Amino acid sequence: MKINKILFTTDFSDYSLYPLNYAVDLAEKYSASLTLIHVIEPIIAPVDYSWESYGVVYNVSEIEKKATEFAKQEFETILKDKIPAQLKTNYEICYGKPFREIINFAKKGKFDLIVMSTHGTSGLSEIIFGTTASKVVKKSPIPVLTVRHPDHTFKMP
Repeated sequence: MKINKILFTTDFSDYSLYPLNYAVDLAEKYSASLTLIHVIEPIIAPVDYSWESYGVVYNVSEIEKKATEFAKQEFETILKDKIPAQLKTNYEICYGKPFREIINFAKKGKFDLIVMSTHGTSGLSEIIFGTTASKVVKKSPIPVLTVRHPDHTFKMP
């Protein structure tokens, strides 16, 4: 097995960061590079709905800019605090549907492995639409290592 490039996905939640130790350990063992990726979903609001009547005014480009700045700050903290300096590491911020962007980025970058958590910050939408992790696992052309946070319990039906 040859692993030269590892892609680690995160939404910055505790659940999504839990597998980082696995990604770092594998990168060290295989002398592989490690790329961290975060996907910002586009903001979609109904065009015929007036938020101003409720006293809510928002600027989509400003929100996206703040989300990007937040992601950069989080990545810098992770690189400084959780990843050994000698490990070849970088990060990427993408925009779109997370599962689709992760797979496209992994294919374009010719990654050998994706490491991700089984769960992130999503809630009810997870039940309705399925998790990002399950979609990545089902559709990815490269191996995916999913890691469940020990605090996340699963009850058999």
